[in-house]
Amino acid sequence: MKTSMLVKIHASYTNSRKRRKSRVNSLFRKLYGYDTYSNYSQYNRHKKGLLEEIPSVIYERGIIMIREEDMEKVEELVREYGAEYRSWKVIPNEQEMKQLKL
Repeated sequence: MKTSMLVKIHASYTNSRKRRKSRVNSLFRKLYGYDTYSNYSQYNRHKKGLLEEIPSVIYERGIIMIREEDMEKVEELVREYGAEYRSWKVIPNEQEMKQLKL
């Protein structure tokens, strides 16, 4: 059976040095991607996030399922921004396996 990783990312908006609101927002922008607008929305551009580049299943903000080999990339990004995470090894169903390209 193929397994994948279920990851819960926790980044709070407390006033501590490592977890300011801007750092939390930056983490989630790098993770999920975001749209940029300039010149009164005349020019729109989408910047891809890590989860758009690797196969993943997004359940809600902060809870994702990824392949085991991609776990290192996500760990690196989360540690860079000083957030916490928990991960579990799980067996995905058929639909999730298609999304993860397993």
